[in-house]
Amino acid sequence: MLSHLKTIFGVRESENALFMPAQLALCAVLLEAAHADGTFGDPERGLIRREAAARFGLDEAATEDLLAEAERRREESPDLFLFAREINAAFTLNDKLSLIETLWRIIYSDGVLNPY
Repeated sequence: MLSHLKTIFGVRESENALFMPAQLALCAVLLEAAHADGTFGDPERGLIRREAAARFGLDEAATEDLLAEAERRREESPDLFLFAREINAAFTLNDKLSLIETLWRIIYSDGVLNPY
């Protein structure tokens, strides 16, 4: 019964349980911004990888695992509300301001501002 409820609400027990929900949420939002214009290239990928590693003190392998899990969750999510709620609850105002700056760096990383 408990496992069925976890499935309904999107809670997964996996090897990626070592990442905090706020870490996954932040990376999912960064990935969503990178995908917003329909392309996801090396500039965006590298910037997100560096940001996640620096912000959370992760090595290369852990960063790749975090981003893979965040990407999976981003693709499965019907919207960004759960991610935004997690970020709002877990991060300080300064962290959120830093996130906004990072989002704009990702958006402009390919040198093009897409109207979407």
